[in-house]
Amino acid sequence: MIRRAFNELSAREVLALAMDVERNNAERLLRLAETYDRDVPQLHQFFLHLHKEELGHMGLLEALWRKKFGSASPPDVSEFDVPDVVETVQVEHGEHMLFDDLDPQTALGMVYEAERRAASFYSDAIASTDDKDLQKLFAELRDFEEDHIERLSNLKSGGEGSRNG
Repeated sequence: MIRRAFNELSAREVLALAMDVERNNAERLLRLAETYDRDVPQLHQFFLHLHKEELGHMGLLEALWRKKFGSASPPDVSEFDVPDVVETVQVEHGEHMLFDDLDPQTALGMVYEAERRAASFYSDAIASTDDKDLQKLFAELRDFEEDHIERLSNLKSGGEGSRNG
C-alpha cells in the first residue's frame, strides 16, 4: 500500500476516494445499528438511518462518476491510502469487531467525530477541483454531513437527534 497526500490526488481520485469512504462508513454504521438492535432501539434506528443516508451519498457519487467518466472504472484509491483525509468511523483498541463493551455515548462520540471530519473532507474536496459538477456535489455532501453532526449533537445531549426523521 502506497500512502498518498490528499493534495496529490486528481479530481477522479478524490471522487473515487469519496465513494470508498462512504461505502465503508455505511458498513460500519450498519454494524453499530445491529449492536444496539434490542438494547437501545433509538440508537439502532438512528445508526440505521445514517447507514441508509451514507449509501445514498455513495449512490450520488457513483451517478456523478458515470455522468463524467462513463463506464470507466474508478481509480483504486481507498481511505487507507490517504491517511490525512478523513477520520472513518472507527473504534480504538482493534475496532471492537463485536462492539461488546461499546457504550452508547462512546459510539455517538465516535460517529460524531467521523462526521465532523467528513464535513471537513468535503470542504477540502470542493477546493481540490475546478469542475462545477464535482464542487456542487461535494458541497451538498458537506451539508448532509453537517446535518448529521447537528443530529448527533442533539442525541449526545439527550435530544431527539433528528429534525428530518
